[in-house]
Amino acid sequence: QMLDKWDKAYFRSKFIVMSRDDNTFGGTFITILFQDRPDRVFVIWIYPEGKNKRLTLRRLEAGRLQRRRHSQNQYSVQEAYRGQSSCDVS
Repeated sequence: QMLDKWDKAYFRSKFIVMSRDDNTFGGTFITILFQDRPDRVFVIWIYPEGKNKRLTLRRLEAGRLQRRRHSQNQYSVQEAYRGQSSCDVS
């Protein structure tokens, strides 16, 4: 259900893990970018649940990518999350 919000073409593409960070409240945040659809960056929160510590997807957020010009011919990509779609799972 959580993935229904976005075009399935995102999830069929190979992806790049841009970062992996521990969450203060447990689990891990992983930021990914899909190679065939690089217009959004996705942040997922996975959390180990139960006595077997099975990894569960707890949250999925998507932000648009913005290009910022640094000099005449150089660009960088910045993640923009404010006001973007998100989905919580309980």
